[in-house]
Amino acid sequence: MTIHTEESALLQGTTPTTHQHHQNHRHSQILHHSVRKNLHESVPVYARPKQLQRWGETQRLPHVNWGDLYFDLFYVAAAFQLSHAFKDGPNLEGLLYFIACYLSVFSIWLDKVSYDARFVSEDDIYHRVMEVIQLCVLGTMVVNIQPAETMRATYSFPNMLAFATSSTISSMWILYLYYDVMQNVIGGPEATATGRIQFNRKLISFGCQAAAVIVAGVDYAKTPQTQRLELAEDTFNYWPAYLILIGYIGDTVIFPMVNNFVIIPRMNKSHKEFNVPLNLEYTLHRIGEWIMLMLGESVLSILTLDFSSIAKSIVQSGEEPDDTGYMTSFYTALITVTLFQYLFFRTQPSEGKDHALRRSQAGGFMFMYAKICYSASLILMGCSYKMILLSFVRNEEEEENGEGFVDDQRIAEVYCWSMVASFISLDFMIIAHRGWGDNCSRMYNNGKVSWIPLGCMILLMSTWVFVLSMPYWVSSLRDLSLLGLMVVMVQVAVRTIGLKYFPVTKDAMDRAILGDYADDSDEDAVRWPNMTQPQT
Repeated sequence: MTIHTEESALLQGTTPTTHQHHQNHRHSQILHHSVRKNLHESVPVYARPKQLQRWGETQRLPHVNWGDLYFDLFYVAAAFQLSHAFKDGPNLEGLLYFIACYLSVFSIWLDKVSYDARFVSEDDIYHRVMEVIQLCVLGTMVVNIQPAETMRATYSFPNMLAFATSSTISSMWILYLYYDVMQNVIGGPEATATGRIQFNRKLISFGCQAAAVIVAGVDYAKTPQTQRLELAEDTFNYWPAYLILIGYIGDTVIFPMVNNFVIIPRMNKSHKEFNVPLNLEYTLHRIGEWIMLMLGESVLSILTLDFSSIAKSIVQSGEEPDDTGYMTSFYTALITVTLFQYLFFRTQPSEGKDHALRRSQAGGFMFMYAKICYSASLILMGCSYKMILLSFVRNEEEEENGEGFVDDQRIAEVYCWSMVASFISLDFMIIAHRGWGDNCSRMYNNGKVSWIPLGCMILLMSTWVFVLSMPYWVSSLRDLSLLGLMVVMVQVAVRTIGLKYFPVTKDAMDRAILGDYADDSDEDAVRWPNMTQPQT
C-alpha cells in the first residue's frame, strides 16, 4: 500500500525532519479527531478510513464527539425499554429476553467504540448517511424491546422479527466497516489484519441473527391473520432469543479468546502484529459515559413514574396510599443510585496507564466481561426500584386481577440479586486492574496474615450473603430499600479503606506490597475519580 510521506513518518515510527514534524502534527490531529468540514468547505462523497495510532505512540484523547453524545441517547432509551419490559415479567423467561435484547444492544455500542478507538474517517457524505440509517435501525431495535410474553409469541406479534432484523442489519454495517478497512485503510499492516479478524468475528453473530430472522419470519408469515391473537397465549418459540445469545457468545467470548490465547500464540507472533491498539483514553472515556447511561436509566425509573395518573386511580378507588413508604423508598433509591455512581468511579484508575486494558489481554477481557454484567445489574436494580415505588400505590383491584401486579417477594428478589451482582462485578473489575497475584499477595505480609485486608474482604463478602438473605426475612419493601442503602454505605466505607490495601494504580500497589502506606502525596490517591484533568 502506498502511504504519503507525512503518513509514512508517523505510521512507520521513523524520526521525521522538522518540516515533517509539523506535517505529522497536523496529520496526528487528523488521525485523532474526526475531522468535520466547515460550511464553506467541500465535503467528499467518500473518505478512506485511517489508523488512529500505532503501538508505542503517545495517545491523545479526542475532543468531544457530539455525534457520540447524540448516539448515546438511543442507549438510554434502550435501557429504559429493557427495564420496562422486565418489570412486566420479572421471571426466568423475562430474564432470558432481557439478556438477549441487552446483549444485542450493547454489542452495537461496543462495536462502534472499538472501531472509533482504532480508525477514523474524514467527514464525508457516505458515512454520514450511513450513520443516519444506523440510528434508524437502532431506534427500530429499541422500540421493539417488549415484555417476554410479546417477544416469545413469534406466531402472533412481529416484535421479535423486527428486533432480530434490526440486529442483523447492524451487524451488516459493522461487517462493511471492517471490509472497508481491509481494502482501503491508510495505516500499517496491523490495520489490515485487524479488519480481517474483526470481519471474521462479526460473521458469527451475523449468521446467528440471520437465522433468528428466518425462524421468527417463518413463524409470523405462516400464521393466518385471524389466528394470531388466539395463538398468543399458548404458542411461542424461544429459538430466536437462543440464536441471538449463541451469536453473541461466539462473537464476543469464544472467538476473541481462541484468537488471542490459542491461534496467535501458536503462530509464535505477537498480538500487536494482528491488532491496531485501542485509543485507550478514548475507550475509557466512552466506558465511563456508558456506565453513566446505565445509572441514568435507574434515575429515570425513579423519577418518571406517572404518579398523577396513579394517584387519580387510587382516589377513585377510595383507598389510602402508603405515602410514608413511598417517600422513604423514593429518597433512599436516589441516594443509593448516587452512591453507586461514586462507588464505580472511586474504584477505577484515573489514568489509562493503570487500567486493566493496558495491563494485559487477560485483564482486559476480565474487565470487559465484568463491565457487561455490571451494566445489566444496574438496569435491573433501576427496574426493581420502579417496582418498589409502584408497590406503594397499587390498588386492591390490580391485586385481584393480577394485571401488572408483582408480589413483594419477587420484587425483593430482583432487588437483592441485582445489587449483589453489581457488587461482584465491581470486585472483578477492581481485581482486573492489578491482577489476581498482586491482590492476593495483600493477604500476607512477611509470611504472616494481614488481618486488615483479610477483614475487608470478609466484610465485603458478608454483605453479599446478607443482601441475598433479605428477601426471606424482611417483610416490608420500605425496610428493604433502607437496608439496601445501609449496605451500599458499608460498601463505600469498606472499599474506601480497602483501596489503601488493594489499590488500583500500579505505583500505589507497588508501595503497598513493600509495606509503605504513609505516602499519600500521589495525585491519583486523592483525585476525585470522575473529574477532568487539565492537559498541557
